[in-house]
Amino acid sequence: MIQQQALTAQDIRETMQAVTQEHLSLKANGYVVTSAMLFDVLMKAASENISIDAACRDLEHSASSNRIRELLNEQLNAEQLHRYEDEINAALAARLPKQVFMYRVEAAIDEHDEPYYGKATRLEPYVIRSKAKAGTTRFFRIISLYVIYRQMRLTIAVAFVRPEDKTVDIVRHLLQRAHTLNFQISVLYLDRGFCSGAIISYLQEIKQPAILACTIRGKKGGTRQLCRGRKSYRTRYTFTDGTTVDMAVVATLVSGKDKKR
Repeated sequence: MIQQQALTAQDIRETMQAVTQEHLSLKANGYVVTSAMLFDVLMKAASENISIDAACRDLEHSASSNRIRELLNEQLNAEQLHRYEDEINAALAARLPKQVFMYRVEAAIDEHDEPYYGKATRLEPYVIRSKAKAGTTRFFRIISLYVIYRQMRLTIAVAFVRPEDKTVDIVRHLLQRAHTLNFQISVLYLDRGFCSGAIISYLQEIKQPAILACTIRGKKGGTRQLCRGRKSYRTRYTFTDGTTVDMAVVATLVSGKDKKR
């Protein structure tokens, strides 16, 4: 009888250390700061959503946060963004379980905005302008693709977005990455930020089943005209650009002050 061994925090740390040092080009070979220490700080900051300063304070044998930032600034160059993207995607695919490729899986594409409050001229070409959030309208944007396997989310690819990038091209790039990895996507989920004629047409072209959230648009026409009655229903709908879709209008209860509306 085969006994399964419990997975410990140290096992996870060692695996992440091995994968990151193999695929990412960040290095530290100093007397005080080593590559292992550098990745320990970065992984703690990322997993706990804290700053590098806080991560360095919490880790007992870490160097100062200023020294860690100096090493990062020496090695990271915004002009090499696509190279870092390739390295991260290689790391994400390095230890995927073999079983995940045996079945058709559900997948989702998400948009992640990190607020930018700086004024560095060299970073301006990489800043996205969007609706005000967290006290700013300027963000660094990442779009990720993850698959759902046994109720777990496995991120398999990311893309760093620049202002000149078209969202449909990012979606195409991520799905091509999934195809390269031999994933079979049964259905793709996208939120309302991806609901555009260009993306819908592309998904229809490659025959990829997908469910997209759609905003209510227009004062009387547009998708607002579909909001009638109190029951959910399905209908065919054609957007102004001529794209036709199967639309599901879902009736939901509204909580709070608007619950009577």
